[in-house]
Amino acid sequence: MATRTLVSVEEYLATDYEPDADYVDGEIEERTMLKKKHSRIQVWLAARWVEHPEVAVYTELRVQISPTRFRVPDILLIERSRDNEEEIVTRSPLLIIEIRSDEDRIHRMMERIEDYFLMGVPHCWILDPYERAAYICSPGSRFQLVREGSLTIDNPRIELRLADAFAALDAR
Repeated sequence: MATRTLVSVEEYLATDYEPDADYVDGEIEERTMLKKKHSRIQVWLAARWVEHPEVAVYTELRVQISPTRFRVPDILLIERSRDNEEEIVTRSPLLIIEIRSDEDRIHRMMERIEDYFLMGVPHCWILDPYERAAYICSPGSRFQLVREGSLTIDNPRIELRLADAFAALDAR
């Protein structure tokens, strides 16, 4: 039987991981190494909303779900009126977007999304650049597959046309 090494919250917060890692109840959970498709769509998404007047966009920023849980989502949008100078996000973002890597398993992604909902995040999307599809996630592990059209949020208005996002994968 393999032994687990537990890490304190203080040690996790004081350590730089490459890439940054999640922290779940004393254990470090490594995230999948980024590949070109993942990286390209992540950069494109961040650039898309960087000038949005109502939201601040961040990539790979630690989010504190609970005192013993930290996640590092690919993209998060925070309403500008709720954004602050904290280095770790402690208030629920408006939207979290996870980008599936080719090694990611849906069960593990579902656990991450459920953590975001426990924190009070109202909107979560998963983009899959390999299948060129997306999932709109709802509390209770409901995932709605979307292959075309747009993903949208009202108030503030956030829209992502899937054709545009996946065209960014083909740009050189």
